[in-house]
Amino acid sequence: MKLIAACTGLLLGVGALYPSATLAESLNQPVADPLDRPAMARSDIGTAMLAGVSGNDDYVVAVGERGWIFVRKLSEEEWAQAEVPVSVLLTNVAVEDGNNVWAVGHSGVILHSKDGGKRWTKQLDGNDLAMLMARSASTPEAEQDAEYLVAEGADKPLFDIAYNRAGANMLAVGAYGMALKLDRSEDEWEAIKYELPNPMGAHLYDIDVFNESVLIAGEMGLILFSEDKGETFESIVSPYEGSFFGGCLLSETSFLVFGLNGNVFHTGDAGENWQNLELGTEASITACAVTRDQVILTGQSGEIFHSADHGRTFRGVEINADAPILDLLPLEEEKVLVVGMRGKQIIEVAK
Repeated sequence: MKLIAACTGLLLGVGALYPSATLAESLNQPVADPLDRPAMARSDIGTAMLAGVSGNDDYVVAVGERGWIFVRKLSEEEWAQAEVPVSVLLTNVAVEDGNNVWAVGHSGVILHSKDGGKRWTKQLDGNDLAMLMARSASTPEAEQDAEYLVAEGADKPLFDIAYNRAGANMLAVGAYGMALKLDRSEDEWEAIKYELPNPMGAHLYDIDVFNESVLIAGEMGLILFSEDKGETFESIVSPYEGSFFGGCLLSETSFLVFGLNGNVFHTGDAGENWQNLELGTEASITACAVTRDQVILTGQSGEIFHSADHGRTFRGVEINADAPILDLLPLEEEKVLVVGMRGKQIIEVAK
């Protein structure tokens, strides 16, 4: 299961660190819009900034800056660069099955691959998303908000995408409360922003799914929870007013939420009661992964925390990572693939 969260401060600010076009390009010739410019070829994955990773028993897909997507079969050592029609920063990726893979990113991009991540097509961008929001608005407040979205164009990032197997749909979330759902039987995206209990339009950073339960974590302590495959959501009273960058469903009603300043909270009863977990760090927690009997958290300072008791307590793992970790994927033999600001790394996490 892939469980990830976006570190929004890094991802929103990465444009200044990794501009879509070099200075030389901008001086010598007109540069196409990143939404229309295919990702440039890169000799290898190297230290490319990677923001999201997902996989299955056969292959792994990582996404990141400049529209770069890399695929590796688990039976092989080498990573192959995918054919991608855009060059925006991609923030997250979700493997649906053996063939279908989805990615989201800046400018409201949603990409889809039907061949295990080798070749991609653009399904939507921020202009399309704004129009979907406008068509779904049913109150004066929503209509006014949608008018702003349409006028502002494709300038808002999506942060996460997840496959909801129980509901047979895809869910995507992003900045300013942007939220969408794709019914896989109809293959048509619909906007659900105005259906969510998020009146302030807080950023939505992360989605997690466990059977029929769906968890969304966001800005200003926002926690949205669904027990009916994402058909309806309720806002859970938050134990913290700061931003949550992600959440980890451990069962249908047990989960973690985590975010700024090392804050991590555990509930075993869908938010009725909370336990504040002390990790011994003030760095923001950026991502989470769950295996059969382990929970792993990663941090903005390159830290990893491991739990062998289903997320009730954590210990630090000694690793050589001096850059922020943005996402992770458990591999076999107690190993974890982490990705972040300086590429990829495989870490061994003992029980």
